[in-house]
Amino acid sequence: MFRAIWITGLVVWLAALWQPVVALADAPRPRSMLILDQSEARGPFYYQIFSGIRAAVNADTEAHVTIYSESLDLSRFRGQASEENLHRFLREKYRDRPIGVLIAIGAATLNLVLRWRDELWPETPIVFATFDKGDLSRLKLPPDVTGGTVRIRLQDTIEAARAVVPDLDTIFLVGDPWDSQVIFHNWKDQIHSAAAGLSVVELVGLKMRELRERVAVLPDRSAIIYSAIYSDGEGSFYPPATSLALLAERANRPIIVAAETFLGPGGIGGFVLLPTVVGSAIATLGFEFSTASPRRAL
Repeated sequence: MFRAIWITGLVVWLAALWQPVVALADAPRPRSMLILDQSEARGPFYYQIFSGIRAAVNADTEAHVTIYSESLDLSRFRGQASEENLHRFLREKYRDRPIGVLIAIGAATLNLVLRWRDELWPETPIVFATFDKGDLSRLKLPPDVTGGTVRIRLQDTIEAARAVVPDLDTIFLVGDPWDSQVIFHNWKDQIHSAAAGLSVVELVGLKMRELRERVAVLPDRSAIIYSAIYSDGEGSFYPPATSLALLAERANRPIIVAAETFLGPGGIGGFVLLPTVVGSAIATLGFEFSTASPRRAL
C-alpha cells in the first residue's frame, strides 16, 4: 500500500459567475434558506459545504435566518418513480414553510429545482453551487438564479501526479462511469489534450472487487487519478471518500485527488476543491435574498 503524508499544493477553484437577479420586492422575503443537495447524508464533501453555509449564517447574529436542509441521495435513487416520490415529499413537508431562497447543491439538484420551482416555491430565487463552469455556459438561466461554478481540470490533477512521480509515464483513471459523475464528467473530454505524452488506462465503471485487485499491481512510473465512486457495483453504496479508502488499502501507487475530503482517506492533492469555502461563498449569496437587505448590488 502506498502512503504519502505530504501535499504538493492546495488551491481552491471557485470561479463564480454571478447572473443578474431581479430586484427584491418591497415586502421582505422570508428569512429562511432551504438547502437541497444531491448527496446522501453521510457524504463528507457535501456535509462540509453545509458546514460552511451554517457557519456563515451563524456568524451573523442579527440576521436570524432559518435553515432547512435535505439530502436528496440522487446517486442511489433515480428514475421517474423516485422523482415523483421526492416531489411529493418536498411538496407536503414544506407546504406551510415560507422559503426565502433555495440553495441547490449539485447539477442534478439544480435541474430538479428549476423544473419544480413554479409549483413548489413560486418566485423563490435560487442560488446554486458545485456546477461545472463549462456546463453553465450551455444553460439559459432565469434572471433570479445565481450561484458559483467550480473548475477542476484534469490537466491540473495530472500536473500534481507528475510532481509526485517525476518520471510519470502512465496514469490510471479510476471512478464511476463518466456520465454518472457530478463534477468530474468533463474529464472524459479532456483526456486527449491533458494527458498528451502519457499512456492512459481507464479503470472506469468496474466493480470494487476488481478495482482493488487491479490497483494492487500497477507498474512503476504510474499514478492513479481518482474522480469518484459511489457504489461497489454489487449493490452496496457509500460516499466517494469511503470508496477511496478501500482502494488506498490495496493500491501500490499514489492516488491523486481533486477534493479536500479525499486527502484523509489516502489521496494526495495538488489542486483541490475546498467544500467549506464553497459553502461560505454560497451562504453570502443566500443572504442577499433571505435578509431582504442586500450587502452589495448584484
